[in-house]
Amino acid sequence: MRLRHITSSCLLLLCCGMGVIQQTAAQPDAAMQKTLEEMVGLSKAEIVSRLEHVFRQMDKNQDNSASKEEIAAWLEHLHHLMMVKQTKAEYEGVDENGDGLISFEELTASYINENNRHAIKELRGRFKQADKDGDGKLSMAEVTLLMHPSLDKELLEIEVNDVIAGQDRDRDGRISFADFRSNVQVQDDGEETEESALREEFNSYDTDRDGYIDRDEVRQIVRDQ
Repeated sequence: MRLRHITSSCLLLLCCGMGVIQQTAAQPDAAMQKTLEEMVGLSKAEIVSRLEHVFRQMDKNQDNSASKEEIAAWLEHLHHLMMVKQTKAEYEGVDENGDGLISFEELTASYINENNRHAIKELRGRFKQADKDGDGKLSMAEVTLLMHPSLDKELLEIEVNDVIAGQDRDRDGRISFADFRSNVQVQDDGEETEESALREEFNSYDTDRDGYIDRDEVRQIVRDQ
């Protein structure tokens, strides 16, 4: 419940702007207030209370303003809390025998069709890499690595390899716009996407603007997820 309130407040604060936010200025106008109340199901008093609480958490130097750096740091903290909550929910759902550990059999039973040998083989490799103590089961910390491969160097590289293998149609070790466009069109189930929109999305990943999404850029994409 606490996490839901923090998340709601985060949305409200983002609506107020991402520059330097003054505590006295964080009051939405009437139209926005009504929209926000409907969106998060909180009264005006509750919204103000949550905003004040979040603001105090952000304002680390207690100068009555939240800088971009303070907002970014708080959002990173929020992301971590949500990651932990998501992992815990998945963990408890997969642990069928309730022993506090996840076996490979429990994992495959929850996520993979038993006839999909390729997927099972791929998951086994990730499972083995996440199983840091080698006991054949995953603890909560190890499941966190499995679900969030950017937290582990080896799992990150496995994820990068899988992304490139799935996207790189000409097998040159990087993703061209032609590769990207072909894969997006397949994923869209026949729905056409405008060329300009595809190019804009591709460019957002191709940070060095060399016309390709290379390993370093894929690695950053995985980290940003």
